[in-house]
Amino acid sequence: MHRIAAEGFSEDGWRYERGRAGYPSEAVDWLVDHLRIGPNSMVADVAAGTGKLTRELAGRCRLLAVEPVPQMHEVLREVTEVPVVEAVAEHLPFADATFDAITIAQALHWFDRERAGNELHRLLKPGTRLGLIWNARDRSHPVVDALWSIMDEIESDAPWRQERARSTNAVPGFGPDNRQDFTQVVETTRQGVEDRMLSVSYISVLAPDKRTEVLAECRAVWDHHLGPEVESFPFPYRVEAYWLERLD
Repeated sequence: MHRIAAEGFSEDGWRYERGRAGYPSEAVDWLVDHLRIGPNSMVADVAAGTGKLTRELAGRCRLLAVEPVPQMHEVLREVTEVPVVEAVAEHLPFADATFDAITIAQALHWFDRERAGNELHRLLKPGTRLGLIWNARDRSHPVVDALWSIMDEIESDAPWRQERARSTNAVPGFGPDNRQDFTQVVETTRQGVEDRMLSVSYISVLAPDKRTEVLAECRAVWDHHLGPEVESFPFPYRVEAYWLERLD
C-alpha cells in the first residue's frame, strides 16, 4: 500500500465519509448492468474506503467489502452490514475464481498495477469483468478550479494526477477500458469543503501548520467567490465509470 495512502487515510475515517461524495444512481446502474451483476453474483468491492460504492451495491448481489485501513472499517461497519475483509489489493485472501465481478472506486491509482492486476485476474471467474469509478474534479467551475489550484502546489508527486494516473486504466490481464461519463452536483457547506480538502491523503499527511495554511487559503477562496455569508454551494463533479473484460 502506498505510504501516503496508508498514512493519510488513517487520519480520520469519518472526515473522509463527510468530505467525499457518493456516486449517482445512474452511474452505479451502468456499472451493475455492464458488469452483469445480479442477486446471485459474488462481488468484491476492493479498496472500499468508507463504503461510498459499497452501500450502493448492497442488496443487489452477494457482496464483500475489502479495505486495508482500520479507520475506514469503523465507518464501513456503521453505514452498511456488508462483511468487511482487511486486505490490500496486491494480496487478496480469496481462492481463485471466487468472484463474478470486482469493483474499485476512487482507488486504482494507489495500486501497484502489476501485482494488483494479477490478483484481480486470479480472483475473477473467466468471462467476467472489472468495474472502476471515480468522482473527478470539474474545474470548469471557478470555485473548484480555485480550490484545486491550491492543491496543485502540493500534489505534484502524488499518484493522483488526472492527466497521468488515468491517462490509461490499463490493468494486466484485462482488455481495454470501456468508459461512460456522468455528472452530479452535491450541495456542500463551507465545513464540507474543508472536510473534502482534509480527506485528501497528501493534505492529511502535511504538518499541522501547513494544513492550517491550506484551510485558510480554502476559506479565502470561499469568501472571494461566494461571500462569507453564503452557507453552501452546488459542488460539481464529473463521474467517470469504466468496465474491463477479464482476458482468459
